[in-house]
Amino acid sequence: MSAQTWTDDELQKHLKEWDISRPAGITLTTYPRKNPWVTETFALDCAGSIIALTRPQALIVSDWFRRRAEAFMSSKKEQANERDTHFTGFAKLLYDELENLRYRRPFTPDEYVREVQTIIARCAYDLLYFLMDNAPLHSGSFDVGYGSPGEIREAIEHLPDMTAWPESE
Repeated sequence: MSAQTWTDDELQKHLKEWDISRPAGITLTTYPRKNPWVTETFALDCAGSIIALTRPQALIVSDWFRRRAEAFMSSKKEQANERDTHFTGFAKLLYDELENLRYRRPFTPDEYVREVQTIIARCAYDLLYFLMDNAPLHSGSFDVGYGSPGEIREAIEHLPDMTAWPESE
């Protein structure tokens, strides 16, 4: 295997660059011993260039991969958890509204579907109204401060309807 080598400093420099640029196609390979008196060899395939690594360097790269994977999974869990739990109060209120539907007069299947859709639309509107009325004036990119109930209703009227779920990342 004809491969170039990096010093420990060069390896650290590349790992720092990769943390920023997030390249794809980096593979760490361990080649097993051919016989008991030969140590295994390690190679880093980076965009088609093969870098021969020492065992300590291979452990550094392996740890780098592990940390990146943990950070990635942690961020995905945080995103999913926030999305799943942020509006649980609203979800309970919506559930109660839908649950109360069973105590009303009997519906035909079509009437029932329309009534459920109306309840969900009304509750979504009420959630947005609540957020616009109660959000801090400067909360990141969500800069509100519409003021009066009439101003809030007018702002909501200009928002588009959501007809499809956003594509997941």
